[in-house]
Amino acid sequence: MEKNTKNQESIDLEKNTQNNDQHLSDHENQKEPEHILKDNDSHTEQIKKLETEKEELNNQLLRTIAEFQNFRKRSIAERENIRKLATENLVIEILPVLDNFERTLTAIESGADMESLKSGVEMVYKQLHSALKSTQLIKIESSNSKFEPELHEAISIVEQEGFEKDQIIEVIQEGYKLGDKIIRPARVKVAK
Repeated sequence: MEKNTKNQESIDLEKNTQNNDQHLSDHENQKEPEHILKDNDSHTEQIKKLETEKEELNNQLLRTIAEFQNFRKRSIAERENIRKLATENLVIEILPVLDNFERTLTAIESGADMESLKSGVEMVYKQLHSALKSTQLIKIESSNSKFEPELHEAISIVEQEGFEKDQIIEVIQEGYKLGDKIIRPARVKVAK
């Protein structure tokens, strides 16, 4: 009987070991899904966080694009207003010149003498020159100076005694600068 008891104990021990192994195995199997679920929860949180960041960046980009478009529209409108204001100021400066030209034409029709016409035209010329000068229009001084391609346009190149090579012999049409920008180069005759 003792032998049976030992056998029984051995069988019971083996069953307990199997049960413990089964229990451990079940426990491990249960742990694995929890671990996977925790990882999935962590990934889900990261995905939500990244989606939120993406949405915030997208909204920021859309706001920046809208701000740039508004800036561009404002800049265009401001440039147009500046151009209109500059044109208006120039017209205001030139209108008295136009009035004086009309007076000169009336004087011609009424038979004014040549001397008074000449002084009238000189006065109008000075008035026009003064109006244009107020816009920073500057005449390019070219007489007897050296030819400079950025300031002058050579209409003809001729040999002429008394002039050095590339010296301007004659100004055919005056040139003008507006500030530092050349509006029209002077047209000149240049020595060979």
